[in-house]
Amino acid sequence: MQKRKINCYHCRQELLVSSRAFSVVCSGCNQRVSVEDFIISSGHTTHRIETCGSLLVTDKGILRSRLRVYNVMVQGQLFGNVVADGKVTLTAGAHLEGDITANRLEVNNGARLYGFCRIEPGKCEIPTNHSPATM
Repeated sequence: MQKRKINCYHCRQELLVSSRAFSVVCSGCNQRVSVEDFIISSGHTTHRIETCGSLLVTDKGILRSRLRVYNVMVQGQLFGNVVADGKVTLTAGAHLEGDITANRLEVNNGARLYGFCRIEPGKCEIPTNHSPATM
């Protein structure tokens, strides 16, 4: 069974989890940690999404939420602040209104970003064996 390394978004404890897991309990803080990947392809509003997985907002997707994720790719519209341990990607035609804190940021021609960016390379360790399905 394949495993991947993640960092708990509650306490930063490094965990080794199955690549098929949707969530785990952190051995450091005993909190539930989601490792699920999300795809938003229509209108969706929620207070917060937290996952050590990836999130994709498709070209028809509209998401209103604060995010704490590993990777996020925006093709549609995202309204809310983003904290990403990995990479934030805005494709051509993407619209993001909110502040970004990430390890890496890629903004393609034609993308619109309204907010502040804080790029902190190396602050969070990026697992080399993390291969998100949506990226």
